[in-house]
Amino acid sequence: MDIAYLCPLPVMVLMAPADAAEMAASLRLALSLDGPAAIRYPRDEVPAALPGACPPFRLGKSRVLREGDDGVLLCYGVTAEAALKAASTLADEDGLNVAVINARFAKPLDAAMITERMASGRPMVIVEDHAINGGFGSAVLELAAAGGVSAANVRLMGIPDRFIAHASRPEQLLDAGLDSAHIAVAMKELMHVDATG
Repeated sequence: MDIAYLCPLPVMVLMAPADAAEMAASLRLALSLDGPAAIRYPRDEVPAALPGACPPFRLGKSRVLREGDDGVLLCYGVTAEAALKAASTLADEDGLNVAVINARFAKPLDAAMITERMASGRPMVIVEDHAINGGFGSAVLELAAAGGVSAANVRLMGIPDRFIAHASRPEQLLDAGLDSAHIAVAMKELMHVDATG
């Protein structure tokens, strides 16, 4: 619930690195800022390294991990790993070419990238390991509403409005439907592709 209570604070910067290299890059940016910053990172094993070299964190700028013309998986931080696996599954099993973008920032958002991707009308699934209420996806929808951009083809995936039982982090993400299989199904449903196989 950290995004929900930190986002309203003026000049606050909210970041979510996706792997160890991004964690170091986000710390470097945080130390260079004149104002407060919060870095969202799980208390768990270090996530798998993302493909390619890690570009520096630039304030409010996302990172494209995979390009695709059929849809967009817009993830926040460590959900990038599951999103990339989902994109590979969609390509291998359904021939769908889906982009994967790590937003990196919940505040400030990469407004230009988000507006451009949403305005294209292509399906977008927003994936975060935060409560859906007041989370990263909510901030994206607020941005769309302020800019008059349709969010008709957008679906939010995050922690549902219920308590998640104590378990390992992977078990909790599975319980919340935030594993790669659920992400792939959500994209297929949004694209009106048969998700039953």
